[in-house]
Amino acid sequence: MDWREGVALLLLGFISAWPLIVIHAADPDPVLDFVGDGIAESFVLRDIFVNGDVSNTTGGVRAGLGPKFFPAQINQGVSITRFLIAPCGFNPPHTHPRGTEMLTLLEGGPLEVGFVDTEGQTHINILHPNDVTCFPRGMMHFTHNVGTEVANAVSGFNSQDPGFMMRKRQELITCCKDLPTTITIVGEQ
Repeated sequence: MDWREGVALLLLGFISAWPLIVIHAADPDPVLDFVGDGIAESFVLRDIFVNGDVSNTTGGVRAGLGPKFFPAQINQGVSITRFLIAPCGFNPPHTHPRGTEMLTLLEGGPLEVGFVDTEGQTHINILHPNDVTCFPRGMMHFTHNVGTEVANAVSGFNSQDPGFMMRKRQELITCCKDLPTTITIVGEQ
């Protein structure tokens, strides 16, 4: 084999491997079992609505976790968010560019949920307690409590940081003007 064939072979190998080198949008594989002191209590977070990343959002209360609030999730490639969505509360269209979301309605609601796929097709469903839906990574999606009870829901993600992107805020019209669209957690001032 002369040097030109060797260069061509090397170049062909490099070009073939390029997509494997460049395309990597998920969390990396863990190199450690866990990060931290290994004390059993480090693997439990008590009351996500007290010790998590809590915020009052459009239509309810959101409590999420990240490595800052729950170091046990570092290197695990997962995260979780809890929601208390008021009757007629609305979680406006948004995406998670680095993670797929699995949402379960635990009680209350029902929830209207939906997403738009890459071909512009909408997929809208109604969730009742114990129903589960999946929002694929990067797809614009929403949740809307169409019931008269607070919707208690939990979402799991396949990334410790799925990201969050929302379009410009627009005027949102709730379905019921006489029902509250905020929730106060007992003990919160």
